[in-house]
Amino acid sequence: MITSEPHDYMNIAFAIDARYTPHLETLIKSICYYNPKVNFYVLHHDIPKEWFEGIQSKLEKNGE
Repeated sequence: MITSEPHDYMNIAFAIDARYTPHLETLIKSICYYNPKVNFYVLHHDIPKEWFEGIQSKLEKNGE
């Protein structure tokens, strides 16, 4: 049986292209709302760096 310590973070990976960033943003916000201890990894080839900076800024403003 796998047990989780209170300090453990969940790791979640996504593989998407730029067309799906609105959906990914919604998914990330929803996950962070219910579980703030998450590391996200996004595998991509065409998502601009600015998108990642924007989502990070939005999450920090919401305290997530």
